[in-house]
Amino acid sequence: MAAASNGGKRQRRVVIACQGGGSHTAFTAGVLKRLLGADELAGFQVAGLSGTSGGAVCALLAWYALLDDDLVGAGRLLDRFWADNSARGPAEMLVNTWIQWASGWQDFGVTAPAVSPYHSPASVMAADQFCQMLGRQVDFGRIQVDSAGKHPVLLIGAVDVLSGRFRTFSSRRDRITAGTVLASAAIPNLLRAVKLEDGMYWDGLFSQNPPVRELLDAGPDELWVIQINPRQRDTEPTTLAEIADRRNELSGNLVAIPGARLHREDRPAARNGAAGRGRKVQAGRGPGDRAVPLRPSPGLGGVQAEPRPAVHPEPDFTR
Repeated sequence: MAAASNGGKRQRRVVIACQGGGSHTAFTAGVLKRLLGADELAGFQVAGLSGTSGGAVCALLAWYALLDDDLVGAGRLLDRFWADNSARGPAEMLVNTWIQWASGWQDFGVTAPAVSPYHSPASVMAADQFCQMLGRQVDFGRIQVDSAGKHPVLLIGAVDVLSGRFRTFSSRRDRITAGTVLASAAIPNLLRAVKLEDGMYWDGLFSQNPPVRELLDAGPDELWVIQINPRQRDTEPTTLAEIADRRNELSGNLVAIPGARLHREDRPAARNGAAGRGRKVQAGRGPGDRAVPLRPSPGLGGVQAEPRPAVHPEPDFTR
């Protein structure tokens, strides 16, 4: 977003991180649409977005609209993608019903036969269809590396299957393609690893979910995390389906904001100012948000964030 002021008043710089979690990230799309379309956002400048898996899809679509400063357009792109991704025809609805039926039988110890995606042509078709859906909303041909930082930054998380290295693709140094997003969303038991120039990648849920640390390089005043996996449950999971759900929720919360210790290595100052020593970044994800003061971190040569008691309540327009 080009503007940095609102009626002569400096806009607060905000970065938004979108947690991954499969089709549940359709809820993330709704949150982003609401946030970016709210009148109250006039007081904020979106300096960057990040996402993992389905969260990467939502972050990409919102970021693509922001390249043209089109906040309303972000909502349209999100709506169109998820409508395109929904089960509408009889065959698709039948598959959905079968999956729900099969999941219910797990409580009785009955599971459907598992087939490696490398032995199933359906995995190749699914990957192609996914890229086609993205291509119907995003013209990847116009996306180039934004090394000058003219636009908000986009970060996408994935993991290299062979090296185990967590990878954050950045629009500042990487050309974002449909393959980049597919790499972040390649669930191992459904899709084959995605080969990019420097590695073979699986779903970003195995890495940073969502990428947060590099968002600090955008020099934000606030960090908003759209989290879809609950931290707490009121009752103990007892059925196989409930146990699987809770296990997935816990594994999906690899990066928790607030509560996680955020580290940022020393780098040249980011465009429009980097998060420097002594700078405070308000990290929010709902009721009980915390302000996260950044201070020098001994031994790391950078900046470390330590959570402190909540001082920044949830914005009214997100309720």
